[in-house]
Amino acid sequence: MIEVAQKFDIKYFRKDQLTKDTYSLFFQRPPQLDFLPGQFMRLTLNIDNPDERGNSRFFSIASSPSEKDYLMITTRTDHSTFKKSLFSLPDGAKVQLSAPYGTFTLKKEEAAPHVFLAGGIGITPFRSMIRYASDSGLSIPITLFSSFSEVGDVIFQKEFQEIAAKHSWLKLVETITQPGETKSSWQGNIGRIDADLIKKHVSDLSSSLFYSAGPPSMVEAIVNIVKSLGVNDSRIRKEKFSGY
Repeated sequence: MIEVAQKFDIKYFRKDQLTKDTYSLFFQRPPQLDFLPGQFMRLTLNIDNPDERGNSRFFSIASSPSEKDYLMITTRTDHSTFKKSLFSLPDGAKVQLSAPYGTFTLKKEEAAPHVFLAGGIGITPFRSMIRYASDSGLSIPITLFSSFSEVGDVIFQKEFQEIAAKHSWLKLVETITQPGETKSSWQGNIGRIDADLIKKHVSDLSSSLFYSAGPPSMVEAIVNIVKSLGVNDSRIRKEKFSGY
């Protein structure tokens, strides 16, 4: 297990818009930085007048350890001083990185079926895990449940579909909670992730490993649902995204 975080000065070089308010940002990856899929990092910016939360934030590393040339984070815009500074970084700007952190990771030696339960931007550590599994030739059975508010909020869908088309070990279960006028064109499920949806797509609850990431209230609700299905605490892992 990688436990000791290292500090680096790294360069920012690209920003891709995924939805109306969600972007992936790319940074130069230090050659000496090792991390596990699912871990997170701390970014520190030079901000003249930081808000009460300061000039640093933690982000899941959405890129995979197998993607050697860059580190990617995926985050939503907001009105904080930090996010305004982050989204206005010029190409080549240097920021301070501290990484890796966290134990919410995919371990290649665990061959049990994995069930990923993602809410909104909480899908980012699972992007790292799934890309790593694909690039590394792992064949761990993974069922990814992803829940977003609206169709326009969905991210990484095409990439996951392409991986699932190549690898039978990946199964995708998508749902949105506020379909609105897009209901007729949406091909996935509608509503929150609940016990019935999980039971429908997970055949062996007792032997699977469950990972949940997203807003704190969503994660707690999902954990309670999984426990109600008879899953032992030791087979449940969670990562709460609060104040990102």
